[in-house]
Amino acid sequence: MPIFMIIDLDIVITLRFSINCSMSHPQGPLKLNITRSIVYHPRHINVMIEIRGFSSEGYIDGKNDRRLDDCIRYCILSGKKALESAGLSAGSDAHGKLDVGRAGILVGSGMGGLSVFSDGVQNLIEKGYRKISPFFIPYAITNMGSALLAMDVGFMGPNYSISTACATSNYCFYAAANHIRRGEADIIVAGGTEAAIIPIGLGGFVACRALSQRNDDPITASRPWDKERDGFVMGEGAGVLVMESLEHAMKRDAPIIAEYLGGAVNCDAYHMTDPRSDGLGVSSCITMSLRDAGVAPEEVNYINAHATSTLAGDLAEVRAIKQVFKNPSEIKINSTKSMIGHCLGAAGGLEAIATIKSITTGWVHPTINQFKPEPEVDFDTVANEKKQHEVNVGGRTTVSKWNQKLVKLATGGRTSVSRAPSLKSLRIISGDRIVDERLSLTITNFSLLEELELSLCTDVYPGTCEAVGTACPLLKRFRLSKKQFCKWNTKNIDQEAMAIATMGGLRSLQLFANPLSDDGLAGTPDRGPRPH
Repeated sequence: MPIFMIIDLDIVITLRFSINCSMSHPQGPLKLNITRSIVYHPRHINVMIEIRGFSSEGYIDGKNDRRLDDCIRYCILSGKKALESAGLSAGSDAHGKLDVGRAGILVGSGMGGLSVFSDGVQNLIEKGYRKISPFFIPYAITNMGSALLAMDVGFMGPNYSISTACATSNYCFYAAANHIRRGEADIIVAGGTEAAIIPIGLGGFVACRALSQRNDDPITASRPWDKERDGFVMGEGAGVLVMESLEHAMKRDAPIIAEYLGGAVNCDAYHMTDPRSDGLGVSSCITMSLRDAGVAPEEVNYINAHATSTLAGDLAEVRAIKQVFKNPSEIKINSTKSMIGHCLGAAGGLEAIATIKSITTGWVHPTINQFKPEPEVDFDTVANEKKQHEVNVGGRTTVSKWNQKLVKLATGGRTSVSRAPSLKSLRIISGDRIVDERLSLTITNFSLLEELELSLCTDVYPGTCEAVGTACPLLKRFRLSKKQFCKWNTKNIDQEAMAIATMGGLRSLQLFANPLSDDGLAGTPDRGPRPH
């Protein structure tokens, strides 16, 4: 199974680590003012979080900027800034070297261009159909953000949107990764965008009785897992990642931030808006996702939860998590929505960014407004104050601490693994055949290794597994993965199997491959044995 890297990301709102402490994307915070406002409705007053003072100057031309729905504007700006940070801004040398036919965009939205749609309906009612804008349909549909971004940056690979309510962004990440896994793309801009804070959008959620009515104290209205929560606070924005195959990223010396390990999708088949109270649908999806990623539940020590601040949803999610993870005392779980509200289709994108920032910084942002915790929530919810926490990533040390050194090692860079012979955990990423052939010599430097991961770009070099078994007598966890479309050599398989059989202390073995069928076409990935 190939490994996919999140090369860069962007967020069009400034997240708060504490109420007044900003967390930003790599190039510094965007100068946006996020305010909590009170909006009046004929029957209710409700709290929301709206972006004010938003500017897309330099990213969208003036004429289009004036007529685009904010949903599309957020998508274009966040996508372009993420590509900039990834070293792929339009017109750059790196962008010019891209195979644009293998570069795609997959940014979804739960509601689409709701302002454009609302204005069109209003014009129809008040002035007749001749006053409907010719841009009404194009700017209202959910895929137009991806389409216009592609037109601006010239990406001609997979391009569409997914609309699955508040799961939209995560569906987009999952689909983008699978396009790359299947060899259909090298790089995809993926995430979610939303701008539904208008009377009809807000009114619709009021009618569902989903929103908080804590109008006397709007700052504390979003309070996930608090006994006095009374609904979510609506937000807006966009969260976008640049996802890229490891091989492609290494070839262009990309600034790799994090690794996508796996995912899954399913359905509760229960109710239009309420989750199953026992959390069964969620727990089964988590289990499938861990299986796809090759990660055991006990390896997880941090969860960024959906946690919207609704009565039913918050507890159903906690019950689902408890069904999968039996070590609640070791897991920190927080809610980004406590600070930025529920951004609907963009929520997963924004929270993926918050998760990545926790991994790379070693700080977990708080769940604010925790005053009277639900007794059933016995996890550490990082209540009200941020905490320092080294997030365990698939049983390895934090990606950010290892990744750049190991990429340099794998590409023949200056960093030398022989300088740290006492290492107990090592991950080697190989981007060329020469490195694969030197692996046996490299591994002999690490006799104390207990965990080893090899990600190879070509077929396994004869003798590699034998060298591992000989050089690493203390090895307990071994993960071997090959690049997609490489054919296993039968002789090598026999040799590898015999070598692995001699590793007496091995407790966990994972083999990942996507072999070619006899006709030369890619077959189904062989997920291999699971941790035991």
